[in-house]
Amino acid sequence: MNEYQKCLDYVKSKLESAKQIEINANKLKVNYRRFEHIRRVYGWVCRLINEEDVKVNNERALKIATIFHDVGYSIDSDEHHALLSARITKGYLTNNNYDKEFIDEVNYLILNHSNKHLLYEKDTNIDLILLMEADLLDDTGALGIILDIMVEHAKNPNCDFKDCYKHIYDYSVRIMKDNPMVTKIASMYWEKKKNLVNDFVNHLKVDLDM
Repeated sequence: MNEYQKCLDYVKSKLESAKQIEINANKLKVNYRRFEHIRRVYGWVCRLINEEDVKVNNERALKIATIFHDVGYSIDSDEHHALLSARITKGYLTNNNYDKEFIDEVNYLILNHSNKHLLYEKDTNIDLILLMEADLLDDTGALGIILDIMVEHAKNPNCDFKDCYKHIYDYSVRIMKDNPMVTKIASMYWEKKKNLVNDFVNHLKVDLDM
């Protein structure tokens, strides 16, 4: 078993043991599985690294930071999840004999992954950019549409097609309007997702005779 799979297994066990906490924290009772989000973001990071002609600073640190970036949701706390994630990560990496410099590099990425405004600053670390891009690419496009419908149904169990249409338009269409991606490959994926969302909404509007 490689080190990335070991990290994934550890994070999965942490989040699954705290499943009740996450469900209770979600007032809308949407069955959103945090580990599946992490697994998908990890997949996006690997895809961007493999397809983008860009030199990352530390691929190993980036991949491990991606795996741990949301593990803080396993703790029921008012602290920001990035701080909690960094704390858990530091403990895991220290106990597994990673050196301090590497741990600091991983924690830097985790602590800053929610600061999406850094995408617009020219000196932002490319590894952080890739992590933020991968994070944003998840739960958008086709998944975003499904999530919109799940949330609308959680808010209103009696929702109809037009209610779902409005939710998709207000959220996925609005979110996808501006392209926040920095790298060429991530920008391409974002545009494909945006086109899918717009196409879906336009078809749905015709089907609903609106």
